[in-house]
Amino acid sequence: MADKAIEVLLDEKRNFPPPKQFKKAGNVKSASVFASASKNPQAFWAKAAKELEWFKPWKKVLEWKSPGPSGLSVGS
Repeated sequence: MADKAIEVLLDEKRNFPPPKQFKKAGNVKSASVFASASKNPQAFWAKAAKELEWFKPWKKVLEWKSPGPSGLSVGS
């Protein structure tokens, strides 16, 4: 019976939009940002990282080693 309850939770159809004030204060104003990030994630995050101030610049946007990825390697 517990398995069925979990399956029901996986079929969530409700939508919970953010409050208008929260949305207004957000950094992302257009859905095109999500399309850009999806199209080329490394370029997207490289551009975002360049907006930050670094003591030591990063050399790679993504480094994939087991067990998984790590981002912006060697930066600090």
